[in-house]
Amino acid sequence: ADKYPDAVALRMLNNEMTYKQLDEKANQVAHYLISKGIAVEDCIGVLFPRGFDQLVTVFGILKAGGTYIPLDVAYPAERIKSIVGACSMRYCISHVSTLDMSITLDSLDWDTLPKSRPSILGLKPESRAYIIFTSGSTGKPKGVEIEHSSVGNLALQCSKTYPDDICSILCTSRLSWDASVLGMLVAFAAARTFCMIPPECVDDLPQHLNRLCQAMDVSLVWGPPSIFGFLDSDTLPCLKALSTGGDVV
Repeated sequence: ADKYPDAVALRMLNNEMTYKQLDEKANQVAHYLISKGIAVEDCIGVLFPRGFDQLVTVFGILKAGGTYIPLDVAYPAERIKSIVGACSMRYCISHVSTLDMSITLDSLDWDTLPKSRPSILGLKPESRAYIIFTSGSTGKPKGVEIEHSSVGNLALQCSKTYPDDICSILCTSRLSWDASVLGMLVAFAAARTFCMIPPECVDDLPQHLNRLCQAMDVSLVWGPPSIFGFLDSDTLPCLKALSTGGDVV
């Protein structure tokens, strides 16, 4: 944000947010959480459909020193309740008040919250950044804790491998999946544009993927091998590379 304030950090079709705008909005969320007594590694839920508010909230929680817990709007109520209890969640930030500890993003007084970066005492490289919960297919969902140093080092190293013609990155995974976190942080570590899939396209993504890549001038797609068959390279001169894992290629 300091080096490339006017570069585009987020893009969803025709909507964009610069690094400066993302940084300032996240700082405001962080200041609000600190005013609510959030301490280092306190667990804060993130319950949004895909969109800029989702990532503003994620970075706001991290800037406040908290641990963010991604929750999918498609989760059944029982799964959300189970995760809330498992991590002793302090608050859950969303657009609507769905839980007892909910904070609605629209309720924040954006005109008075500081845009400066907050100072956090006690935050260390080994502090917990986020918790991803497993699908629970073999029983009760389990939380996997990731430290700041782990994800930061990985994202930084991966970003150094990106050639100059990789300008914009689209990740097909949901925020509640670990792959999306790496894709997002690699994009930001490399000062690239992170392209987001509109909520209305998520369930039928294969039908929309080619059009979305064209509309957002996507250079790199992160996703499982199964999704790449829906890309037509002849109509995507912008597409330079694919990144995949987790399945047979």
